[in-house]
Amino acid sequence: MLHLRKLILFSTCMVMIFSFSCSKEIQKQSIPLDDPDSDNKEKMLLEYQKEGFISPDRYRVIIVVPAEEKCDDLNEMRRKARQRAVLSLRKYLMSQNIPVTRNAQAYILNVVNNHGSLKRHQTSSSSRYCFFFDITKDNLKYNLDHIEQQR
Repeated sequence: MLHLRKLILFSTCMVMIFSFSCSKEIQKQSIPLDDPDSDNKEKMLLEYQKEGFISPDRYRVIIVVPAEEKCDDLNEMRRKARQRAVLSLRKYLMSQNIPVTRNAQAYILNVVNNHGSLKRHQTSSSSRYCFFFDITKDNLKYNLDHIEQQR
């Protein structure tokens, strides 16, 4: 009986110690996102360089090519960029649970071929080249989101 009381007392103490240690407030160190030395222009540039919808009227695909590969043939880069843009827009539709029908595929091809433009972006790195392929069309995001309703 005495042995049982000691065991219960010990178990109760262990539970209390465990509950106190678990209930301690954890302090997380936050990493400041805003560096006071960086200017707003650089922040805007980084935000503008994201891939996907930049605005409801502009969709961007970023292509990075190692410096070892020659980027002299702009037509070849344009072909690669168009192919990547088509795949990226299809992936966007699938992520929105919109079926990629023949009409949707035709719309994507039309938009990429008629409203896409390739621009070379200057980077500070000499080990790679960066290209932006922008698709600019009024209400592009709305039209893609409602592609299954269009005929």
